[in-house]
Amino acid sequence: MRDITISADVYWEGNPGATLFACEGLKGEQAVLSASDDEGKLSFSITINGKTQTVSAPEALSTGQWVNVQLMLGENLATLLINGKEVARNDHFRFNPDDMRASVCYLGRGITGGYFKGCIDNFTIYDLALIDNVAPTPNPSEWLFAPEMPSPDTVVMHAVEASDPRGIVEYKFTETSGNPGGMSSDWQKEPTFIVTNLKEGVAYAYEFRARDVNGNETKPAPRTTI
Repeated sequence: MRDITISADVYWEGNPGATLFACEGLKGEQAVLSASDDEGKLSFSITINGKTQTVSAPEALSTGQWVNVQLMLGENLATLLINGKEVARNDHFRFNPDDMRASVCYLGRGITGGYFKGCIDNFTIYDLALIDNVAPTPNPSEWLFAPEMPSPDTVVMHAVEASDPRGIVEYKFTETSGNPGGMSSDWQKEPTFIVTNLKEGVAYAYEFRARDVNGNETKPAPRTTI
């Protein structure tokens, strides 16, 4: 319950204080997905230890018609979508539902009221963000340790293994000096790359980055000179 998507088809009749979904922890922590402000703007917030983080749409949720609402949380990014279109995002949303240790959850009402007037259908919670626009971690990529030269013409490079909720990560090692004999890798599944037949006395520079199955790439690891 760290990277999640909440999806629901919603028919709202426009009542004030309407809450779609709410959770509360044992110490008063709260997570609320609602259209409860004065203008009916769709918003999601998590409150922990008196601190609140929020993502809120600029316009009111439609009334009198069915719409699909999605909340996606992943890697410090909170996104709200209506009918598949992004309407709000917060790139610094650091709270996760898992942080709350929720003991009670409500659908169609808030913790102390806020009843939703209308209909909610196809309410689903997924344990990942359905739209993936987040690179693997760590980001930027990191070297496991400095490249080693077991012989004057060979270098061995090891990346810190990256992780991604969808599992598959690839690595690309790139020689950036352009000096003769330097070789770059294609995208590969192994976090290790070995280059042979380097020219003695010639300096080479390498960096690498990782990507997930959806093509989201990390920032490169610091360039290192050999």
